[in-house]
Amino acid sequence: MTSLVEQKTVDTTPIFKLVDRTYQSEQQGTFHRSVVEMNSDAVAFMLYDIPTGKFYTNSEFRSGINRDAVSIPAGKINEDESPVEALYREAKEETGYDLTKVDGLVVSKVATVNSSEGFTNEKTTVYIVLGEFSEVKVDEKDFDDDEFMTGGFYFTPRSLFTHLNELEISAPFHIALLHFKLGDI
Repeated sequence: MTSLVEQKTVDTTPIFKLVDRTYQSEQQGTFHRSVVEMNSDAVAFMLYDIPTGKFYTNSEFRSGINRDAVSIPAGKINEDESPVEALYREAKEETGYDLTKVDGLVVSKVATVNSSEGFTNEKTTVYIVLGEFSEVKVDEKDFDDDEFMTGGFYFTPRSLFTHLNELEISAPFHIALLHFKLGDI
């Protein structure tokens, strides 16, 4: 059995804390790990427009990989929100779609995943959202001060799966695609 012996906060940001931990185990003896403790969990969701048969994707600069990346909308879950409430808020902020105004809306939770349990405690709840988005007026997006992305309904399932090996996409995007392809919605 492994037990936590000591924990020290190294740095704190508005989004996470960097923590150094010391552990003790019979197999490994004493060992150290640096851990990113997120202030909140996250939600990620793939929007699928039934009339056009297209997925909503966005492109945004991601500092972790130091370049733009194709992704699905995602964001932090606020302290007073459930994952579904965060999904609705993030959809409006990042895509301009008010999901309460989308006909034929089907919201399906497909997974909750750890982004990398080796160094962070962040969990992301992944959803697929089906609806008639092409029939809805899009509101103005409301990005955080430090974010900007472009997005739209660009890919059909066939075109996305055809070009998937050319794209470097996030784990939540892969998970949503897998569940979509398997028909788990």
